[in-house]
Amino acid sequence: MKTINESKNIGILYHYTSLENALNIIKNNQLKSSIADQGKESISFTRNKNFHKRNTMNGVSNEVRLVLDGTALSNNYKISPHSQSGFEKNTPNFESEEVITSNSPFQIPIEKYIISIDVPVSKSKLLLDFKLYLNLFSLVTKKGIKLQTMDNKGSSIPFINVLKFLKTFKTK
Repeated sequence: MKTINESKNIGILYHYTSLENALNIIKNNQLKSSIADQGKESISFTRNKNFHKRNTMNGVSNEVRLVLDGTALSNNYKISPHSQSGFEKNTPNFESEEVITSNSPFQIPIEKYIISIDVPVSKSKLLLDFKLYLNLFSLVTKKGIKLQTMDNKGSSIPFINVLKFLKTFKTK
C-alpha cells in the first residue's frame, strides 16, 4: 500500500518589524504574539513581498523583513487570512495578511521557520542606527541565517559593500 503525505502549501510568508525587535527576535529565538483585534493575541504576516514599498504600513515598521516558511509554520500553527477595515481584498490597501491567533500569549521558535532576513539599508540609516545594524548583522551571521541587504527599492546590495561602508565608519 502506498502512503500519501499531504500538507497545506502556504508558501513564503513575511513578517515586518523594527531593527530593535528583529535583534530581540533572533537573539531570543522567539517571535512573540501581541494583543490585536478583539483582544486576542496574534502574530501577523503578509504574502506581499513588496509590502515595505507601500505608503500605508498601518503602524508596522518595515526596517526588517523576516522571510518565513509558511508551509512548515502551518504544520504547527493555524494560519488564517485576515483583513482589517480598509484593507479588504480588491481595495488599493489590500495587504494579503495572514495571522496566527490565540486566546493567550504565545511564542514561535523562529529558527525552525526562518529562511532569511532582508534588510533595506542606506548610508543615512546605517549611520543613524550603526550599533543596531552591526549587532543584527553580527548575530544573524553567527546563527547562520541567510542575510540579504537591499536598497529602499528592493534591489540587492552585496553584503560585502555594506560591511566595507561600516568598516570605514567604524574607523573614523
